[in-house]
Amino acid sequence: MKIASLLVAVGLLTGVTSAQSQELVVGSQGDPSLDPHYMYIGTNVAFWRHIYGSLTMHDDKGSPVPDLAESYRLVDDHTWEFKLRPDVKLEDGSMLSADDVVYSLDRAKSIPGNPSPYTVRLESITDVKAVDPTTVRITTDKANPYLPGNLVDIAILPRKATEGKATGDFTSQAGIGEYGRYRVSSFAPGDRVVLDRNEDYWGEKPYWKRVTFRVMPNDASRVAALLAGDVDLVDFVPPTDVKKLRENPNVAVHDGPSTRMMVLLLNYRDGQIAGLTDAGGKPLDKNPLKDVRVRKALSKAMDRQALVDRIMDGTADVATQIAMPGMEGYDPDLKIDNADPQGAKALLAEAGYPNGFGINIACSNNRYPNDARICQAVGQMLARGGFQPKVETLPMSVLMTSLVGSAPDKRDFAMPTMVHSVDKASGRGAYNFGGYSNPELDGVIDKAVGTLDSTARNDLMRTAVDRATEEVVVLPLLFQRVLTASKSDLTYTTDPTEETLTWRAKPKAQ
Repeated sequence: MKIASLLVAVGLLTGVTSAQSQELVVGSQGDPSLDPHYMYIGTNVAFWRHIYGSLTMHDDKGSPVPDLAESYRLVDDHTWEFKLRPDVKLEDGSMLSADDVVYSLDRAKSIPGNPSPYTVRLESITDVKAVDPTTVRITTDKANPYLPGNLVDIAILPRKATEGKATGDFTSQAGIGEYGRYRVSSFAPGDRVVLDRNEDYWGEKPYWKRVTFRVMPNDASRVAALLAGDVDLVDFVPPTDVKKLRENPNVAVHDGPSTRMMVLLLNYRDGQIAGLTDAGGKPLDKNPLKDVRVRKALSKAMDRQALVDRIMDGTADVATQIAMPGMEGYDPDLKIDNADPQGAKALLAEAGYPNGFGINIACSNNRYPNDARICQAVGQMLARGGFQPKVETLPMSVLMTSLVGSAPDKRDFAMPTMVHSVDKASGRGAYNFGGYSNPELDGVIDKAVGTLDSTARNDLMRTAVDRATEEVVVLPLLFQRVLTASKSDLTYTTDPTEETLTWRAKPKAQ
């Protein structure tokens, strides 16, 4: 598919902007489920956030702020109290109640057959109690300073409208019990969702009276639809198209930071590992990735700046550690290895692999911008560093079936989820697919996530980040940037969570 020629051939935008009618048409990569507790992925969250509400919401930097709860506080180390807004009502005039919150948090854990459940946000909760109609108290098994942030992603539904409804009922009956900025007008799975502004919304009403999400999973189709004037805004713009789009005077490209970090996760299990072979192709009796010298060789083989410049066309930032600026635990003094293929070979020889060894790399090919291209480039870099890589790219749905756990969410802090040992009771290590385990490091992480004082917690988490970086527990590569494009007469503020939030789009004159 020759996107470049498509851009040149189409040239200019056509059609009249729908801003005059206060209707926004979005070319969307995601195909939504209208059940807000089913299938926890970012595109689904973005859809339901238009229709429902949550106790807390993230601000433009990703930090939690009140939403359906007008305030929240710590009662004691194990108890959070949320006071609900008194002016949140449904179309039939009924009001949001604490009982709806109790019901919703329980329902989010109870969807049968949910392939990607929301339970990772709720696992520390031991009790949810309605103190009175507008007060909810949530008890956790230990001190949990992250609870308000976790609840950002849990939709609150009215019990009377949704109790007993299955996921399929949300599809056939469109939205049920909307508390958000919009109400569902129509829904055609795989095609579009049409939303009308909720004139009873408790907060500031969005500019757009109607929003239509057209489901367009193909990157080239979304870009072509924007250039043809068929849509007003498109999300997840391919990095390879950004330069051409910026050169088009009828297009505006909106670029912002993302919390999405691309990393290589390593397999730490003992014994023979499929895909790890000697230079002759025979399975290795022991796992070389357990040797820190080998892991450092992997890091030295990486040319992260080349990934940013050549593969991502400048639309990414080099990741120096398992945290980003502004994220808890980020250490501005940490440096990442420069590309050093010869240094990688020397470390391999020191570890007892002078001829390198075979290593399989598996990546998605349809989930993130340029994911397959990144994977192929990583393979080439490893080959220059003395390894013998075999690269396999697969659809995300296929790739995930070979892993234990669920796909990492963009807002999860990596230390408790990717570095901590797997602990099903606490939910930590949920994305530690390779089985890494370091009890001492676990202890630092456990102490950090249970520390309510933010300064002390940040210091502990920085210690954990430093140790994980020194041990090369995972290989951070880059942080993606959020890329959205629109007609030139619109402004749009991207969201670091990569959610497409249409109330952030407005005509320039507004």
